Amino acid sequence: MKLLAFVCERSALRAIEEAEAGGFWPPGWELSPVPCSGRVDVLHVTGALTRGYAGVMVVGCFEEACEFLQGNLVAGRRIEYLRGLLKEAGVDPARVRLEFASPAGAARLARAAREMRRQVDAIGKGEGS
Repeated sequence: MKLLAFVCERSALRAIEEAEAGGFWPPGWELSPVPCSGRVDVLHVTGALTRGYAGVMVVGCFEEACEFLQGNLVAGRRIEYLRGLLKEAGVDPARVRLEFASPAGAARLARAAREMRRQVDAIGKGEGS
């Protein structure tokens, strides 16, 4: 199963690097660094799902840490909109997730990635919809 994370290259990418260095970032995730989570468009996420990714996580900076001021808030609105569209189309919205991270929160982000993997596994096995 392929999973993709669009990751803000500011503090969120550093959180994943910390998790990888600590040995607790889960395997199976492809990372796609972006200048800001607010730059991730609905078409980026739907395109990834269409290309065979079982799940997509967008990881941005915490609200007070966004160098682009409101990029993470834009990402939040887009992901909520997309989850609604997916539900209407009969696709489980749990295939798409938004997380906020900083290097200090590497362990929490790794837990969220493992949790999402379990959810997407369950969807694929017909256990969740």
